[in-house]
Amino acid sequence: MAFENASEEDKIKIEQIYHEYRGLMHYIAREILVDSSLADDAVSESFIKLMNNIGKIGEFSYPRTHSLIVTIVRNTSINIYKKAMRDKGDTDIELEDIVDLSPLVDEEVVSMEGYNDIVDLVDTLPEVLKEVLELSIYNDLSNKEIAEITGIKYETVKKRAYRARALMKNKLVKCVERR
Repeated sequence: MAFENASEEDKIKIEQIYHEYRGLMHYIAREILVDSSLADDAVSESFIKLMNNIGKIGEFSYPRTHSLIVTIVRNTSINIYKKAMRDKGDTDIELEDIVDLSPLVDEEVVSMEGYNDIVDLVDTLPEVLKEVLELSIYNDLSNKEIAEITGIKYETVKKRAYRARALMKNKLVKCVERR
């Protein structure tokens, strides 16, 4: 959707997100990229992605919105970092080399019985699998939408989603067996 054609409600929502999260977004980008101007670029790119997907964002204050925003800025920053490293000739970049920001993405969701157990299990997944699963489940995004928002190749998102679901299935089976 072109943001100029967005509803007044969506425009208000993106403005609220900007005022509430721009500091956090810049902090995350700066932690990954170190360079302030690259961090600014990452935040700008992240806002463009948010604007283009504003209809998929729930209530402004909803914890899932926080998680989605953190995931978008994190992945945008990682993509900028990887591009900068490739431009320098460093092609052997691992995600583990990049700062782990998982404590910033803690979910504070309390509702159905057993839901918190599942959320706890999701939190035990490796970060790259966890973020795909969270975007898929919590934000009801397709693999294609996740690829567009995060800047990760579609095939990579598909593989991560498959691996995350397989790990979750194994973890859930083990939990049920223990009970």
